[in-house]
Amino acid sequence: MKLCKFWSIAFLPLISIGCGTNAVIDETATQEAPIAKTVEESALAAKNEFHKNMEGRLKKLDLEISKLREKGRELKGEAQTEWDTKMALLETKRDAARAKTTEVGNATVAAWKDIQKHAQSAWDDLEKAFQEASRQ
Repeated sequence: MKLCKFWSIAFLPLISIGCGTNAVIDETATQEAPIAKTVEESALAAKNEFHKNMEGRLKKLDLEISKLREKGRELKGEAQTEWDTKMALLETKRDAARAKTTEVGNATVAAWKDIQKHAQSAWDDLEKAFQEASRQ
């Protein structure tokens, strides 16, 4: 019995230290959860903003493409054929950018950064095609 009391008294401080450490770990874990949620919320907000921006840019570009179509109606012969080729390329690039915009909108927060790079590349190609078509 005396041996039992000895071990209880000897290990009581160690047990208390262990409990204190667990309390610190638990407290740290609860503090990290809000930070992770904030990071995820921030990434989601950035994704949504990028998506909204791309949709707005596409709407504006659709109006500009309509204006270019009107301009191209005045052309004749070879100029008309060249114009139609440029417009077809432009509309193909616009459709690719629209598909990437939809992909960004549907992407998970974890995946959207990779998709953003491809969407930006599609947009850059579209802008080049638009500039080329606008030069006519």
